[in-house]
Amino acid sequence: MQQNSTNRPFCSDPLWDLNLTWYNKDPDFTHCFQSTVLIYVPIVVFASFLPFKFWTWEKKKKGSIPWKSFIGARIALNLALIVINLIQFVMEMMWLDKMRPISNIIAPVVLVVTFLLATYVEVCIICLSNGLINTYENNSNSA
Repeated sequence: MQQNSTNRPFCSDPLWDLNLTWYNKDPDFTHCFQSTVLIYVPIVVFASFLPFKFWTWEKKKKGSIPWKSFIGARIALNLALIVINLIQFVMEMMWLDKMRPISNIIAPVVLVVTFLLATYVEVCIICLSNGLINTYENNSNSA
């Protein structure tokens, strides 16, 4: 019998447990800390630097970018991480009736969105460097 989602906890354990992290022979973070803070903080940092990244690439002139194979490898890695997190999300949805915490369901979705955004940034960098995307500045100069 599936219970109502309002009874589902956000995390299965506390966010921070000093006995588990500091006063332990084998210290570890709680599962709640791993599935929330260790995912959300890097994403916030990444998203906060995106405008700066686009601003610097917009100011650069059209030309080849260094290490195109490196950027291609980063795109391939992002796509692999998207597939892995989609599989994790599907697995969490299959076990939905077992009262899994909501943080286990949200974490893969947030990671997939982040990796999609990172892949989009890499593709935009390639397109901007090859002149496939005209910025507003380039369009206004040609008119």
